[in-house]
Amino acid sequence: MTGKGKFVNISMFGEMIKGESKMEKLLNPIKALADIQRIRIAQALSEGELCLCSLQEILDLSPSTVSRHVSVMKHAGLVVSRSDGKWRYFSLAADMENTPVGGLVKWLVSNLENDPEAMAQAEKVALLREQQHEKCSTSSEGYGKKVKTEKRSPVA
Repeated sequence: MTGKGKFVNISMFGEMIKGESKMEKLLNPIKALADIQRIRIAQALSEGELCLCSLQEILDLSPSTVSRHVSVMKHAGLVVSRSDGKWRYFSLAADMENTPVGGLVKWLVSNLENDPEAMAQAEKVALLREQQHEKCSTSSEGYGKKVKTEKRSPVA
């Protein structure tokens, strides 16, 4: 009991501890988009899925940094991933399309249409999207590095 005969609703407090509150669920995507690199990822993924190596090339960041940004976006429900062998592909979450967060992502992307940096990125994304299948299938580590093959002479 607190004060004059008022009880604290422990079950509601327990719910807040166990999971995210409604406020946190609303704010997580907004927080995730409060970073220029994550906005760039959202813009790149707005036209469809891309592999990690393509995102790395677009952002000019290390694979671990791109993975960290994508992880934040996945936790916020903005991005989903799929595996194809050793490759990871990312796309914007389809279930957010008709939500306020989906509207925010669309608004951000549409407001970048005339930005010179965003336009240059869009051209790079289009080129990489065309080359993605070939590029990823020749990569040994999934990061866009070509596999070097050396011709060895038979050992006698």
